[in-house]
Amino acid sequence: MAKSTRLQSRRKWTLGGVGLLLGVGLVTTAGATWIIGANAGSTNNDVSVSVDTVQNKSVKLTTTLSDSKITLGEVNGSSLSHSGIVDFEGGVGDLSITFSEIKIEYGSSYVPEGGHLQLSFELKYGAEHTDNAQNLVKTASLTKAHTEDKTVDSTGADGTADSWTYVDIASPTINVPKSNSDSWVVADEAVNGLHTATGTDIAFNFQWGSFFGGMSPANYYNSKLESGATTEDATNIEKELKAMNEALNGKKLVLTATVSAVAGA
Repeated sequence: MAKSTRLQSRRKWTLGGVGLLLGVGLVTTAGATWIIGANAGSTNNDVSVSVDTVQNKSVKLTTTLSDSKITLGEVNGSSLSHSGIVDFEGGVGDLSITFSEIKIEYGSSYVPEGGHLQLSFELKYGAEHTDNAQNLVKTASLTKAHTEDKTVDSTGADGTADSWTYVDIASPTINVPKSNSDSWVVADEAVNGLHTATGTDIAFNFQWGSFFGGMSPANYYNSKLESGATTEDATNIEKELKAMNEALNGKKLVLTATVSAVAGA
């Protein structure tokens, strides 16, 4: 026979006690009152526990430049699509730099499913980037390519240039591949909770800015003066190229790189 539990024993004792009281009551009829209470001051409840998952959305970007110098000049004779008053000697122009390494360390939840990493590059012109103001031109071109001076401050509220520029960025974004490629190694497994994507020998290009209409100076001036140039035009061109030299020669520009996670392919 199965052994009775404590609860079963208590239930039997309670029923016996009530029966005992009832028996006494039938014998003693002088106004007895019975108080029967079921004491339940505590109870046990099953609680379903749900714990939010942990999402590691941390990211760290480090870069190393092996070539951090650009040379503002015409590249070679074939770059002249317009001939005229401006020519050049030699081929010294070089508007590219090279990142020997770009390393991105990021948490497992940083990139959305199906998404990818993207690098963005800017020449910012806010108050914290005063060096870049050397790249801005507020005076109208003396060759009348620009018809009016810039009269506002050299930088906008969002840090973008509101003046013409000598130099701009050729391509502001680089998409990081999802898997290994010729230039990138993308780790499949996380180390200490972080994934890594490392690019080596990544070329980055600048281009001529809005002051020259995105063209080299020689092509720009020749295209504007196709109908003929005067000695005054030649003097003005000399002034503008000297002004660029004084503004940027031996100076530095600050290139800002930012990494972000982009949804979609």
